[in-house]
Amino acid sequence: MFVKTHKCASSSVQNVLLRYGNANNLTFVIPPFSNNLGDFTKFELFVPNLALPPPPRYSPHYDIFAHHARYNRKVIPGMMPKDTVYISILRDPVEQYRSIWNYDSLTKRFKVSLENFVANPRHYYFRNPSSKPWFYRTDDDSTSLMHARNPMMSDLGLEKEDFDNLTSIQEAISYIASQFSLIMLSDQMDESLVLLRALLCWEWDDVIEFHLNRQSANPPEPLSDKVTENILAWNYADNMLLTCYLIPVHSPYDKASTAGFG
Repeated sequence: MFVKTHKCASSSVQNVLLRYGNANNLTFVIPPFSNNLGDFTKFELFVPNLALPPPPRYSPHYDIFAHHARYNRKVIPGMMPKDTVYISILRDPVEQYRSIWNYDSLTKRFKVSLENFVANPRHYYFRNPSSKPWFYRTDDDSTSLMHARNPMMSDLGLEKEDFDNLTSIQEAISYIASQFSLIMLSDQMDESLVLLRALLCWEWDDVIEFHLNRQSANPPEPLSDKVTENILAWNYADNMLLTCYLIPVHSPYDKASTAGFG
């Protein structure tokens, strides 16, 4: 089970998993159309009827879940085999948020620059204090606006109503730490793939990575300290997730970076 987070090099990891599944005749959880298992504009958590059923002629159950979906802890463990390994991938919250902002053209949709948006995000995120967020709009501009706050924690199942609830955020992070065997880091992809190979007992050829769906290779202009601070404050849950998770995984990643490749 791979929770495919947005703009975290997750397409490259997905490619690794799909290649392995295809080579070994495994059954995937796939949508009937598109490449998403759910409507992200409505913050829709995954439910089984969003996927095609496993073909009974070949397999009575799914083997690999690797498409975009909002993780639903209440149903996904029950539809996957008991020995399923849960993994996901994270990215520095500032760089991921800037990548999402550009990829989803949020400057056009919010009619404001990233720098101005994060300086007063609630002003732009809501039409007025009593209205619904922009992602409930019915026109084309609603697409992907759910990524305008805490996109990683949202992909991992945190509801928008809990974005300011510290207790709910802490509980969600505790669940992730207990349920997921590996949280990969896009900024340490080589080390992450070493750990993935060890966890799944695969061969080196199985974890060869191809960079997919990348934006321009030209490095972006650095953000000011104030803009960085504002992004982290607005995406508090994402920042807390990465901060908390870097503590327990720091040692394994150090070990992976020096591991032999024989």
